[in-house]
Amino acid sequence: MPAIANSKFLTLPTILTLGRVASIPLFVATFFMDGWRGTVVTTSIFTAAAVTDWLDGYIARKMKMKSTFGAFLDPVADKITMSALREWAASQGSKLLEVVAVNNLGKWKTATQMLALIILLATRDCSRGGPAILVGSGVVLLYISAGLSLWSFVVYTREICKVLRSQPR
Repeated sequence: MPAIANSKFLTLPTILTLGRVASIPLFVATFFMDGWRGTVVTTSIFTAAAVTDWLDGYIARKMKMKSTFGAFLDPVADKITMSALREWAASQGSKLLEVVAVNNLGKWKTATQMLALIILLATRDCSRGGPAILVGSGVVLLYISAGLSLWSFVVYTREICKVLRSQPR
């Protein structure tokens, strides 16, 4: 493996995450391709991104290759999922776009996430005697935010399915 990949900054999981981020322009470009080829390529890119999302976390945990940069970058790369869903819905018509419009659940998720990040940023240097309860509450809020994200995705997906089923073929 090249020396650069052995650094704490650029681990294999981080390279996988960077690959996901780098695939975003390709995903967007193929998303707008007409015909089955565009669908296959776009789906393949998304599937590869989903697999690497799982794989980078698995490798980081199993091989003890966690890094601060990777921990930062992974959620950034994951943000594309909801954006991609909204883009697709927008391309399908106003009825689907209404379904994936920002709702209170998304606002609560964002607020929870921002509060968690503020707390964690403010207490990031615990060597200065930052209260452990604040750090713990920041972590708990991040888990709540992740749960709200999943819940939001399930709600959006369920609503999209209802609209798609009600449309004439």
